[in-house]
Amino acid sequence: MRGPTGTLINKLAFGFWIGTLLILAATNPGQGQETAAGGSGTQWDETQALLNQAKVKRADLLSPESYQTGQKLFERAQADNQAGKSSERIQKSLDEAGQALKKAIQNAELVSFTFPDLIKAYDDAQAQNAPELVVASFKKADDAFKALVADMEKGDLAKARTNAPQVLELLRQAELEAIQAAILGETRELLRRAASSGVPGRAPESYREAVDALKAAEDFIAAQRYEKEKAQDLATKSAYLGRHAIHLSEWIANLKKGDANWEKLIRQFERELTDIGGALHLDLEFDQDIELPVQAILAAIRSLQEDRQHLQEELAQRDTQIGELEAEVGKLKTETGKYVAELEAKRAELDKRKALEEKINRLGQLFKPEEGTVRQAGDQIILRLSGLRFASGSSALRPENFPLLTKAQQAIREFPDRHIEVQGHTDSQGDDQANQELSQKRAEAVRNYLRQNLNLAEDDISAVGLGESQPIASNDTAAGRAANRRIEIVLTP
Repeated sequence: MRGPTGTLINKLAFGFWIGTLLILAATNPGQGQETAAGGSGTQWDETQALLNQAKVKRADLLSPESYQTGQKLFERAQADNQAGKSSERIQKSLDEAGQALKKAIQNAELVSFTFPDLIKAYDDAQAQNAPELVVASFKKADDAFKALVADMEKGDLAKARTNAPQVLELLRQAELEAIQAAILGETRELLRRAASSGVPGRAPESYREAVDALKAAEDFIAAQRYEKEKAQDLATKSAYLGRHAIHLSEWIANLKKGDANWEKLIRQFERELTDIGGALHLDLEFDQDIELPVQAILAAIRSLQEDRQHLQEELAQRDTQIGELEAEVGKLKTETGKYVAELEAKRAELDKRKALEEKINRLGQLFKPEEGTVRQAGDQIILRLSGLRFASGSSALRPENFPLLTKAQQAIREFPDRHIEVQGHTDSQGDDQANQELSQKRAEAVRNYLRQNLNLAEDDISAVGLGESQPIASNDTAAGRAANRRIEIVLTP
């Protein structure tokens, strides 16, 4: 940074560095200190304390050269002490280890003081699993970060300051790409397969809609990278559009194989219209323009809409009558005193139960039958995620699980004051203890995901593995075992 402000910042940082050096020099034990055989106990304790302090200051990351030197010298002193080497040799190793560790602490503090934004960006990229999800991008950022740290260890503060903006940009880009990969990875692969199988040529408009939806999700994450629920909704929409494009492409490819396929398509369309007509009590015919049966269906629908309007008017009249009756009840409350109070209490309880039942039914509609169910058991609400699948023997969450977990989050948010317990269940195949451990790890994986995405406190959510102890189906069949392998989320008041 140039100009008066940059010069002032450099002077402050340099003064901080020199001051730290003077303090360390004042506290450095002299080289001629008397030691017992193998080094004094005080010297061992001081060096161990410096090593612990260096770890706390993250010197292994922020001053790796000095930290590793100090660690190796300390380990050599320990080995020499066990081997009965001379006390002079051991004392020398401890002295040199202490000097290296003090330098590592000083460097780490200087980096933390000078570049707090860089350290936070590095930690954020790690937290989003960038080293595994975007290997190349994170390696580039990591190499640049380590080069900056190396410049700081060499005392080249000016070079480090010059390179800091680029390092920060690389780390933030790696974090962003990791978030996109976690949320959009499955959708990107779906569209890649679609592109390689000729979908853009056979269903160009549908394919373009899917690509545009993916781009919208990418842009949204770029602008608001931590709004993961909204981003997941956009990714789900893009995946649906991609599957739709693939479906249309397959239909079109089949139609091109022969004229008879056109007849099959038209007759299928007629059968579906016939089913709709049947639901409306219409007997449709298709020996003339297709517009005729379509108009008949539309007319029947309009008739139903009119009937619905009449019913709504009747309901409004009944609501008025109910309002009048409630007004009368209000008058009776004054006369009946405690009996009315008891009646109201029972009514409120019934309303509360009814509202809870309606909420459970509404939340149950979030899940497809193969994904899970929502039910009430006493005071508890139980989300059974039968559609949450793990790789055999693994507890790692897979991208295809995220849409279902998003729905689970929607349901959990409806009960904000309840404790959340994630229960893991397995079938009876394999060793009991292994099943118990696996169910615990899977429950913890879901617990950690929900805690991060719902911003929960540690005490708000727990995890327990129940192994094969609570089957809901017979373990003698494949279908029964599949049902028993599940995650349940129990919400308790």
